[in-house]
Amino acid sequence: MTTDAMVSVKNLRASYGARVVIEGLSFEALEGRTLTVVGPNGAGKSTLFRCLVGLHPLAGGEIRILGCDAKSLTPQALSKLAFVPETHPEEPSLRVEEVAAYRASIYPRFDRVFFQELAASFALRKEARVRELSRGQRAGLVVGLAIAQKPELLLLDYP
Repeated sequence: MTTDAMVSVKNLRASYGARVVIEGLSFEALEGRTLTVVGPNGAGKSTLFRCLVGLHPLAGGEIRILGCDAKSLTPQALSKLAFVPETHPEEPSLRVEEVAAYRASIYPRFDRVFFQELAASFALRKEARVRELSRGQRAGLVVGLAIAQKPELLLLDYP
């Protein structure tokens, strides 16, 4: 495997207790390329994404993201990646404009103008509360927020 991969997974093993959900997975994703993970429900796709961003412990193997060990991603590495989980975890009581302002405050490359253009394409009113959005609009919100971060690496789990 190359050393300049954006994502490098070597012999990954992930489990929930005694139940192994990923066994012996290896791959790499190079800069400028798109990698799609497909499989049936329960195949371990979401677990893989959680492992990639350090939210699920590895039972074995190694993951490197942007040159860093996924078990200890630095703030610098985290600022270069965006992850959209299968759930849409934005706070339901916040307004679209408040969610964008929050993201802009923690991601230095967040492009508010670009986000506003994306939001308009999903018919997201800036004064609408997240709980008022349709499922498709919430998906547009979280994907738009992630893209507006201008990440070097974008990870989408059921966007």
